[in-house]
Amino acid sequence: MRPFLSDEEDVLNAFLKACNELGIDAKDALKSLDLAPSLLASPEKLVPSHLFNQLLEEVARLYHCHDLALRVAQQLGAPRLGLPGRLMAYSLDLRSGLNKAEHYAVYYQDTGYWQQHTDNGLVTLSKQPSPFASEYNHQRNLLGTAQLFLLLRQITGGFWQASQLSFSFPDPGGKFTDTFRVFFRCELRFSQPSDAIHFAEEYLDTDLSTADPGALKSLENQISAFQAELLGEQAPLGRARLLLDQRLRFASCDFSELAFYMGISKEALRQTFRDAASSFDEFRRERQAERAQYYERVFHAPTALLARAIAPEASDALMARLGKTS
Repeated sequence: MRPFLSDEEDVLNAFLKACNELGIDAKDALKSLDLAPSLLASPEKLVPSHLFNQLLEEVARLYHCHDLALRVAQQLGAPRLGLPGRLMAYSLDLRSGLNKAEHYAVYYQDTGYWQQHTDNGLVTLSKQPSPFASEYNHQRNLLGTAQLFLLLRQITGGFWQASQLSFSFPDPGGKFTDTFRVFFRCELRFSQPSDAIHFAEEYLDTDLSTADPGALKSLENQISAFQAELLGEQAPLGRARLLLDQRLRFASCDFSELAFYMGISKEALRQTFRDAASSFDEFRRERQAERAQYYERVFHAPTALLARAIAPEASDALMARLGKTS
């Protein structure tokens, strides 16, 4: 019997197995980032972090391994997408599973949340376009897409088939494109506006082989209790802070995403910041700086690396802020 592994242990083990298969020493990549190789012994800290994103990118860069994320996904014992993935798996059919996952989208262990749209018999699951994901954290973003693809296959007992995959980055070319074709086994389109998985609408009514109504209800009750305790008495600005912090554990979050997670309109969110005499940009910079200071304490990471990892589009501004607060 396979021993129980946490999500973080499973992801790190899959990464190390992929590196070993490629003849790569992950410790060398950590050293090149000025990070301690001993961090590999702390998956619960390293994996749900921006620095794991950087490690994936560094290995891909150093060893010209543009399909690294797919190799990691192939090594996973089970897709590790967080609570939405578990809720989806426990649901009775794919339609209700996707609806459950979207309802709790803030908990996706991915660079962004997945939304669904149906048009002319074709379902599209897509992530909101984001430079953080497609330009700066390409491998972590691809790992999330690969995991959702695997999850849909697994929970339908292999019955589900994608008709097309869209990627927000260029075709990697050569043998790397071959890896994509073998992994996804459907039409691939690169340099698209967003990352997306497309499939026939008829699959939405597929009964799931992993359905477990009891486990689903129990997990939803746990999440509801957690949210009530954490968010229940919070004023809107407090809820915004907690939800933003959830996403800033390893990813980013823009204004429209935060409004989506809060379940309010963009104008209502703007008013929340006006009432606090603040702005979303300033609010996010404060939370990003706090996240960076946490990484400094836990990982002893260089400030320049932290700024690049957490706020790649505004790393100089975060560097300056960290200089003021250190």
